[in-house]
Amino acid sequence: MIKTDSSWNRSADLLSAAVACVRSDQSVVQSLLILPKPDDVQSIASLSESLFGGHGPGDLRIVHLGPADDARTEATAVSAGPDVVVTTPQRLIDHIRRDNIDLARVTVCVLDPPAGESPGQFSADMHYIYTKFDCRPTTILFAHADSDEMSGIEDLVRRPATVSLRGTELLKTEPGEKPRQEQTKMANRDLPFDRETTEQQIRDLVRRIHEDEDPVELTQYKRFIKKHVSIFSRAYFTAYLFKQWAGGSASSSTRTSIFVSAGRNKRVHARDLVTLFTSTDGVTRDDIGQVKVLDNYSFVELETAKAKQAIDALNGSDFRGRKLTVNYARRK
Repeated sequence: MIKTDSSWNRSADLLSAAVACVRSDQSVVQSLLILPKPDDVQSIASLSESLFGGHGPGDLRIVHLGPADDARTEATAVSAGPDVVVTTPQRLIDHIRRDNIDLARVTVCVLDPPAGESPGQFSADMHYIYTKFDCRPTTILFAHADSDEMSGIEDLVRRPATVSLRGTELLKTEPGEKPRQEQTKMANRDLPFDRETTEQQIRDLVRRIHEDEDPVELTQYKRFIKKHVSIFSRAYFTAYLFKQWAGGSASSSTRTSIFVSAGRNKRVHARDLVTLFTSTDGVTRDDIGQVKVLDNYSFVELETAKAKQAIDALNGSDFRGRKLTVNYARRK
């Protein structure tokens, strides 16, 4: 996704994105530039005329589907397999239903959703159009910063990456500036964390995910996050959670993992174990770290200084009609 600001050259950037990856040796539609209104198509057509004489750079062929064009002429143009088609969703759908255009080989789809109005119809049209691709193309979504223009079409973008056009301009190397690699090195020096420590923390976290966590439980969290966090905010959401975890991970070294012989099969939840441990004298909620509930047993992280006291108090105690085994967890 590309977020924009008031200084962007809208038509030029849209057209550049549409033609950037097109290959001149193909005789199929490779790229779509889909705009909300016919006037927007006309603006791109005028720009294309001034830059490329109405066609495209080199041998590239660009077709503009505008309301003033003759439908028969349009049908001939799109059925010939132009490299780039600039259109509104409605005009494109009209040609799809008439079998005038083949979208099977489209590799890039540039979207400019409507600004300042409901994206509902645009979203519905785009979901229909995407059913006509053999393989989902690379989607470039232009949207103004801090807007809801992508609402309803977030799922059309896989592995989203947000790019600020203003930011990319700052990365261009001008005469007298340092090369980009040197700029990157300087930026790395300004990281708000220790690089090596953070890399190790990430490796440890990934290992714990694969070795210790229950995939079924993680999938439930994943679906819940997907429902409540926009696709364009999930990377920041992950970064924020990692920041919080990494910042508090040092305190985890003062905690000890305790084994409890009760799990999900006995309808035990994390909150039940928190209640159980805080019923022990001297143990508070702040003393408890991660609680991991598996099928037949669980693990509770507890402040090391209070671990023995909790074990002595809970081991052999009755819990829902059964005697609990509570002890230090074995290290793998």
